[in-house]
Amino acid sequence: RDPVRIWDAALGELRLGMSQANYESYLAGTTATAFDDDELTVAVSNPLVRETLEQRFRQHILRALYDVVGKPCRVT
Repeated sequence: RDPVRIWDAALGELRLGMSQANYESYLAGTTATAFDDDELTVAVSNPLVRETLEQRFRQHILRALYDVVGKPCRVT
């Protein structure tokens, strides 16, 4: 599966469920780089963005990926 297409679809769902400010601050600059063994690798712009995504938005991201892929996935 194409990681970019998976992530773009998940981003579309995430955009609908959060404020525009949060989306622009934390998700807009992210890019998927790999999808192997149900694990999506996402590149972020800096450690603060990574920490915020892990702490505040992880469950939202996992739910969006489940909706897109149809099964539980991991994110790194």
